[in-house]
Formats: sequence, structure tokens, C-alpha cells
Amino acid sequence: VVIETQSPMAINTGGRETGFDAQLARDANGLPYIPATAVAGVWSHLVETRLGKDVRKLWFGSTEVSSVLTITNGLIHDSKNYPVTGLRSQQSLTTDPLLALMTQERPLHRERVRINDRGVAADTGKFDQLLLPKGVRFSLSIDWHDNAAKELLAQWQELLACWGDRRFALGASTRNGLGQI
Repeated sequence: VVIETQSPMAINTGGRETGFDAQLARDANGLPYIPATAVAGVWSHLVETRLGKDVRKLWFGSTEVSSVLTITNGLIHDSKNYPVTGLRSQQSLTTDPLLALMTQERPLHRERVRINDRGVAADTGKFDQLLLPKGVRFSLSIDWHDNAAKELLAQWQELLACWGDRRFALGASTRNGLGQI
């Protein structure tokens, strides 16, 4: 599957980056990637909302049952639209204009303010959000396996339909319009 960001995206690790309140998820090359867990989390939530808890458990698993889906991390594409796999030399990262931008400490950032209980900016509530710009492409693989594959084919089509749902957004601040794919 190839996805493209339709709005800026904040895929964070949960850690903090020097000078910023959040840290972008980056691979061994220092390039942003989309963790498979992020995709699985959003997708399974939409499946449960649309198709029910039993269907979600069947496809995405639970503590009692393993998942029939295998999802890989989303790998960023270079400026020639090829996924970046394996380790790259520093020279190849700096000569590609898109990868050079993506390896920067902050490819894109927004300043945000915390809103207090009265709906106005709090005195000490400023924070910076690191983002990926609109138009970045990622590749990921989705595979499923089950003994009852023919019976699950119709359900599989319903699962894929969730990708067209506007709520299928990845990363932080999706309610503010970020993370659309």
C-alpha cells in the first residue's frame, strides 16, 4: 500500500526531542517512518466502530487470539518515489532533496498554545509540534492469513473500505486536521 500525507502529520515516539515537546519516529537513517502499530491501532478502532468487536478481534487479535493480519512499518519514499529500504549513505540522503528535508531536525513545526478552562491561552502553555509536510509518501505491506480465507474475503473488502473513512488519520492532533492520508 502506498499512502500520501494530505495534511501535515505528527508521528511521534512519545519521547522528547531537544527544544521540542515531541520526537518524530525515525528509522536508522534518521528518516521519518510510520510505525505499524499506529496503522493497526487506527484501523482496528475503525473496524470495531463499523463492524463490531468480534470482527476486530478476528482480524487484529486480542490477548487470547493472535491477529490474522501482518502490517509492516511505513517506509518513506525518496524524491524519485521509491521506498527507502536499508541503510543509506549520508551522501545519498543529502543529495536527494526530499530526504535532505526529512533528515532535518524539524522538517516542519507549528507553535501551539494550551487553552485553559475559560477558552483562552494559558500563561505558560506554549509548545512546539514537529510535523511531516503534506505530500510525503510511505509504503507499507499488509498481509493476512487464515484457513477460512474464502469466507473472510467479503469481510476483507469491508476492512479495506475503512481506509477511505475520513477518520482514518495517523499521528497526533487528528481532530485538528493533521494526519490525513
